[in-house]
Amino acid sequence: MKNSFLSFVNEILREFISGLPDLNTVIVLLVVFTAWAFLCARTAAYLKTRRALKTGYTRKTYHFLVFTSAAVINLLFGFSGVCLFGIIISGFIVYALLRRKSSGLYLALARETDRPHSALYILIPFLSTLSGGILINYLWPGFVLIGYLVCGIADASGEVMGTMYGRRTFRVRLFNVHNAVKSLEGSGSIFIISFLIYAVFSMITLQRFNLSLMGAVFLSSLIVTVAEIITPKGFDNLTIQVLAVLVYQGLIQ
Repeated sequence: MKNSFLSFVNEILREFISGLPDLNTVIVLLVVFTAWAFLCARTAAYLKTRRALKTGYTRKTYHFLVFTSAAVINLLFGFSGVCLFGIIISGFIVYALLRRKSSGLYLALARETDRPHSALYILIPFLSTLSGGILINYLWPGFVLIGYLVCGIADASGEVMGTMYGRRTFRVRLFNVHNAVKSLEGSGSIFIISFLIYAVFSMITLQRFNLSLMGAVFLSSLIVTVAEIITPKGFDNLTIQVLAVLVYQGLIQ
């Protein structure tokens, strides 16, 4: 088990290093990615501290910006580029966690309902995001955009729509590890946006969208939605990324 894990880590590191461009390009990318990561953090902080938006909005604004940025970077620079961006984002998150309430990014990410464990529920989703991103790149490199976009856009839309329009709520209890209130509006948004992402991805990459493929898209969207509902808080960035790719690529084979 230990040897298998070390082998996995070594393989990830080899893939990361082998995919890096020349040193000058790496330096340019680090500067550009740092500037963009700073802008993402400042945007979320500004919306929270200056515009006084609800944390549900500011948290998912940052979530959306990071995931969609990862998707674009993956298209342009591959896995190594995403890793560089992830390292920089990690620095911003760690800094926010160290500064706590004196950090605008921390305030934008820390849900009031998570107190006194707000920092924990920033750290867990962050680690879940990293883990999910690494796994889908390792296991299904041709489908990583699905994982990034479904988790980054569909999942984000669920909390935003639930915060704005969530009237039909229901409680989800899963043993002693999950007790959450969800809304039909939020879950419905996740399903619809997931369906649209899958459909567009299918038409662009497979250049077809017949009845059987529509069924695969429908089932994939449904499973992603259920996963978001039943996954314990903080871990859905992992389960959604993995299941979004695992189910879809399995159904279209």
